[in-house]
Amino acid sequence: MSLRKSSRYSLRRRRLLALTCGPATTFLPCRPPSLTEVSYDARQCCVLLRLLLLSHFYEPLLWLVLICRHAPGTDGGCWLWSLYSCHPFYRSGMENPCLTFVTPTLLAGDRSLVSVVAHEIAHSWSGNLVTSASWTHFWLNEGFTVFLERRIIESLHGSGVAGLSTYAGRQALGDYVSSVGESHAYTALEPVLVDDTDPDDAFSVVPYERGYNFLLHLRQLLTPGDDPAPFDAFLRYYFSRFARRSITSDDLRQALAQYFPDSAATLAAVDWQAWLKAPGGLPSTVSVDESLLHQAHALATAWVATTKSVDRVAAATAAAVAAAATEGLAGWPAAQLCAFLQHIGALTSTTRGGTPLDSSVVSALDTAGHFNDCRNSEVRALWLRVALAAHYDPAVANAKLFLTSQGRMKFVRPLYRLLASVYPGGGMARALFEEHRDRLHSIAAKMIEKDFADQSAVGAVA
Repeated sequence: MSLRKSSRYSLRRRRLLALTCGPATTFLPCRPPSLTEVSYDARQCCVLLRLLLLSHFYEPLLWLVLICRHAPGTDGGCWLWSLYSCHPFYRSGMENPCLTFVTPTLLAGDRSLVSVVAHEIAHSWSGNLVTSASWTHFWLNEGFTVFLERRIIESLHGSGVAGLSTYAGRQALGDYVSSVGESHAYTALEPVLVDDTDPDDAFSVVPYERGYNFLLHLRQLLTPGDDPAPFDAFLRYYFSRFARRSITSDDLRQALAQYFPDSAATLAAVDWQAWLKAPGGLPSTVSVDESLLHQAHALATAWVATTKSVDRVAAATAAAVAAAATEGLAGWPAAQLCAFLQHIGALTSTTRGGTPLDSSVVSALDTAGHFNDCRNSEVRALWLRVALAAHYDPAVANAKLFLTSQGRMKFVRPLYRLLASVYPGGGMARALFEEHRDRLHSIAAKMIEKDFADQSAVGAVA
């Protein structure tokens, strides 16, 4: 981007933000962090994150201030924190007021990972402006934030992409419930935490996804139809009513009753006990747009069929059909590519009775989709799970580069486990970890060390 073009772009962005956030708001470039703060090329992180601020942040921020605008009692519903900036962070993101911490792994070059940015900015309203009164009511922070995040995704990228995000969230919730058991207390939206309970022990996907689905359920009941505007209006009322306060689920219930006085019977019929107190999976689900999901799953099934073919001719035919269908992948959004690779992983998982793809099939898939060259960290991580399980050798160098170029625990921990289980000979994964452990955050290094010590974790393909 030329300096002149960058200046024009910056001026346009400032004018738009002044219209929505108010002229007093300052949007600061992130300062250069020291090398002790960021282990990986801090100067590069700083430059990239300045570009991230210009090209990624302004869209979700504008959307949110427009949604929350004109809410009485919250300074017009505009941006309340007087300034805004970003800073490199070793994990995904953190919603500090005025300062979003973000990981450089969000930089894909095409805004495809903007949802994390949207999530952290949304916390400026849900979590920072209106806060849960205790850990038991933590879902009010995260459930509302995921709801706003997916409204942003729907507005920017369409209902199909938002549907992919909802499906992925429900899958993650189901996996968690299956792993701990449906009767586990921590699967409830309001878990009971005794005095000596560490809240970190109860931390999971539950407040995020179960909370989001509960709000989606309430929106369908109270404002039926495809127009989200009526419930958006309630959100403005909610943030206005509880601004700068710590609240509980009962406060939300009272706000709903007062804002929707003609829906008293509907609210009385809501099974609050099942949603808030009972453990287990979701009491019910609201249908979302899954058109992109079905397309991704159909193509994934076609590729897996190439491995299951009983003879060479059938396998070659199946591979040709799958490769032809894959030509359209270049136009798929990143979320749909993730759904495609995730479904291949599910169908070929040995822990679920599947068979990994043959390395020749993975090679053909790479030729068709260029996955081994992908810059999107989410797509890259899912691709490596499929490729390494198939012993696709070009993926090994890719995995090593990915592990040593960032320290996000979401990626490095399962990838080290996978590398150790698929290539146990010579201790490749352990040697790589020992060489680079000083560049990891201490928590990440501790958890990976624990995985290596736990032979059951090392032997399981994540």
